[in-house]
Amino acid sequence: MWHNQVEALSADYRCIVPDLPEHGKSINEGILSIADSAERIHKLIADNENGAPVHLVGHSIGAKIIAAYLAQHPDTAQTAVIISALFRPMPILKLTMNRPAYRLTEKLLKNESVLNWQVKQFGFRDEQDREKLSEDFRLLNADAMDHLYGELYRHLSIPDLSGVKTICLVVAGEKEPPAMRASASDLAAAIPHARAVLFSGCRHDIPWKAADELNITIREWIKQIPLSAPIVNELR
Repeated sequence: MWHNQVEALSADYRCIVPDLPEHGKSINEGILSIADSAERIHKLIADNENGAPVHLVGHSIGAKIIAAYLAQHPDTAQTAVIISALFRPMPILKLTMNRPAYRLTEKLLKNESVLNWQVKQFGFRDEQDREKLSEDFRLLNADAMDHLYGELYRHLSIPDLSGVKTICLVVAGEKEPPAMRASASDLAAAIPHARAVLFSGCRHDIPWKAADELNITIREWIKQIPLSAPIVNELR
């Protein structure tokens, strides 16, 4: 889902897009956890930075992994763009985030019509994104869903970020649930050098629905110049 950003930024920056455990090419790389993934990111950076500035971008669980990474390594990255990180409860999710629901979902996704409908809900603009998501859904099982959603929704405490030196932009979609928008404000307040903004008209789909605006925003945040994308509004 990051190919729009890679295409837009790779002329000026080396872009590395890791697969998380139980995702994509890392489907057999152990059980997904935020803490373990943060350390994997740390090793990836250590092996590849070669003294160059480090800039982080993450969405959803990737955004929560960035928060965990910054708590453990507060001065490694120069900037971070943290998109749609949930740190407040959403009671309605208790109805769907449970083992029986995961087992049912695993069975339903084996039906091509259900699979295609589910992929369509994400609203990807590019066929390659839709094909990649279909492949990932075909590999998804109840255990992986339990690990993924457990990490997303059961770990809602913001880590201690008071010592973070990284300059952070915390982003949420204007049409995301109130808990997500409030989480962005909470997270920005927990980081000494942070700002929170909303992307107008967006739900949990900023990297692909607002790809061009996000690419501009990432580039401007890295350079620390005023944000110019018209879709970006201050979050209060």
